Amino acid sequence: MSWKTYTVKEPTELTVSAYVKERFSLSSRNLQLLFRKKRVKVNSRVAHSKRVLKKGDVITVQLPQDKEYGVDVEKGPLTVLYEDKYTLVVDKPPFMLVHPTGQTMKHTLSNLVAGHYAKRGEVHKIRPVHRLDRDTSGCVLFGKTREAQQYYSEQLQAGLIHRIYRGYVDGTITDDGVIHAPIGVDPVFDNRRCIDEFGQEAITEYHVVHHGHKLTNMVNHNASVGLTTDYTVDGVSEDGVVVAPNMGINQSYTELEFRLLTGRTHQIRVHMAHIDHPIIGDAMYGKREKPYTRQALHAYALQFVPYNGNEAITVVSNVPSDFGLEKKS
Repeated sequence: MSWKTYTVKEPTELTVSAYVKERFSLSSRNLQLLFRKKRVKVNSRVAHSKRVLKKGDVITVQLPQDKEYGVDVEKGPLTVLYEDKYTLVVDKPPFMLVHPTGQTMKHTLSNLVAGHYAKRGEVHKIRPVHRLDRDTSGCVLFGKTREAQQYYSEQLQAGLIHRIYRGYVDGTITDDGVIHAPIGVDPVFDNRRCIDEFGQEAITEYHVVHHGHKLTNMVNHNASVGLTTDYTVDGVSEDGVVVAPNMGINQSYTELEFRLLTGRTHQIRVHMAHIDHPIIGDAMYGKREKPYTRQALHAYALQFVPYNGNEAITVVSNVPSDFGLEKKS
């Protein structure tokens, strides 16, 4: 164990125990252990848990080291996009949960991350900073330590971690835009979200990546006339019409880049359905037609200042070549 030192920079009326629990996201059990073992000091003296802090106080804490992963360890393929002593960013494939939940306790991204740590001879509790929907692919950020996790959680809440997505939406969009519409829980289906004037503020920026005219392979049509599928034929028009690969004759789509200014559940999917341009393949907020196997939404990049770092970095997960057409294993 190593001692960590922090200075109270703002006026506060919190007790030492409340401050330490909030600062490090500790369980009540671990918090009690710290004070019982005299591992919390204020201004170089062992602190009583009920002491009230003031601005300028110097807190020194000896945090317990992780002894377990918190999930089952699984070996398997994992694409690491960025890693340092405190931080891990990996590429989540579609059809996979980020973290075990409900009846799904294995075969999640967190299980594979635990396997990655174990292979390196490291023990870190699995701490995803944010989540992606099961069928959404791309960048996911993990904090390796309590301090890193807390730092990233605060950065995310302050809007200092920039999440950039790419996606295909139904129809033609020629101009960039911003959707500012509050989101709440659907009154009928509690696993869904909807636009709700009494919901939480939600803001999504979108930028047009491609709006030309694309000749498609037209899977169903080609099959009916005995032609071989061709994924590469395309061209550009002046009318802003884009025809999605594999969607069918003259069915239009637009490739967009999204920036989340807030982080609500299903935010991009709900917002795009709200303006009548649902994400292609989204069975919940639009419709899914063959050959699409999932919503065509990808967490393309993360921009952030790493814990204990000084300069912002950008971590990118390239859009899959078979975007939205992947086969479930």
